[in-house]
Amino acid sequence: MKQSLHLKTSQQLSLTPELQQSLKLLQLSAQELEQAIQTALDENPLLERDDEPEPEGEITEASLELDASGEDTQSTLESGNVNSLDFEAASSQSPLDCDWDDSAPTLRLEQENLGSELNGFDEQLSHHEVTLNEHLEWQIGLTRLTRRETLIARALIGNLDTDGYLRSDWSKLCQSLSDAHAVSQAELDAGLHQIQQLDPAGVGARSLAERLRLIIERQVPDSAMRSLSLTVINDHLDHLAKRNFPALKKALSIDDETLSACIHLITSISPRIGGQFGAVNSSHITPDLIVKRVGERCD
Repeated sequence: MKQSLHLKTSQQLSLTPELQQSLKLLQLSAQELEQAIQTALDENPLLERDDEPEPEGEITEASLELDASGEDTQSTLESGNVNSLDFEAASSQSPLDCDWDDSAPTLRLEQENLGSELNGFDEQLSHHEVTLNEHLEWQIGLTRLTRRETLIARALIGNLDTDGYLRSDWSKLCQSLSDAHAVSQAELDAGLHQIQQLDPAGVGARSLAERLRLIIERQVPDSAMRSLSLTVINDHLDHLAKRNFPALKKALSIDDETLSACIHLITSISPRIGGQFGAVNSSHITPDLIVKRVGERCD
């Protein structure tokens, strides 16, 4: 019989008495655990229970230090001397570990850049002059119009020239808006009327006669001279433009003094209302290359 020596490696789990006791206690409920502890205390007089709370009257050294620091902080806050508080301990425990001295130049540089940008923006605002269209759209935003009425009014404002005239052919403009947005003639007339009620007086006029009429109706009090001036503007403006005064006197059956007062009232009105607003800044882009289709090829 031959004898030999073999080495074998294996793992074996052995439970110590302490581990066995811990596993046994973990399986117990709270009530069963309380009974097991009480049974162990009764059987072994050398065991002592250590989970009883400290008496309320007992004062520890830690509580004395805490009360003293609290009283000092309260007295400092009441005196208003906040600078005397010791923040060194709190700052040393802060999770932020940042070198503010190194980041200060960057912050100052960002502030200088932001300041220069704001100054440039303020300079642009100070030199910006409100255009007539901007002034009218601002007033439209203050009116109690529906969304559809507001869109119609803004579409009409976009067709005004820099002097506030609606020089586009009214019938063609109505047809174009009606085809594109299904707008009725009544809605367009109401939108134009709304624009003609805005400031300055006379905006939205389609002719010189209509502008003079709008201004007189807005600015001149109701009187016989106001009615006579409106008659001249509506029916005899061509005679006034040609300075055909005898035809005016005959048509209106008035004397020279009344005609002179009527002419003075009409000519004192300035029909140019766009001069008090800024010009529209039109930026034209010049293309580098223009491609045109000629037959079957592009040049």
